[in-house]
Amino acid sequence: KLLQEKGIFYPHHFIDPTFPFSLKELPQGITELMVHPSTGGEPWRKKDLEMLMDPSFMTTLEEEDIKLISFLEIKYFPLCCLT
Repeated sequence: KLLQEKGIFYPHHFIDPTFPFSLKELPQGITELMVHPSTGGEPWRKKDLEMLMDPSFMTTLEEEDIKLISFLEIKYFPLCCLT
C-alpha cells in the first residue's frame, strides 16, 4: 500500500521459473516471471531460454489471454487491474 501511495507501481505476484508453476493457474493481477535467458553460463539460464523459445509457451499465453508487458507499462494499467 505504501508503494501505491508513493505512486510506485509494481507486480502483485512473482514467479521464479526454477520452481514448478502453470501459466494456466496464474493469480489475477500482474505477475512478474523472473527469467535470465542465455545460451551460456549457468544451466538454469539455458532452461529459461528454452522455456521462452518453446512454441507452446506463446500458445499458452494466447489461450489464457495473458499479456506480456514491460515494467514501464505497469503504470498505465487502470487501478482496477492493480488490486
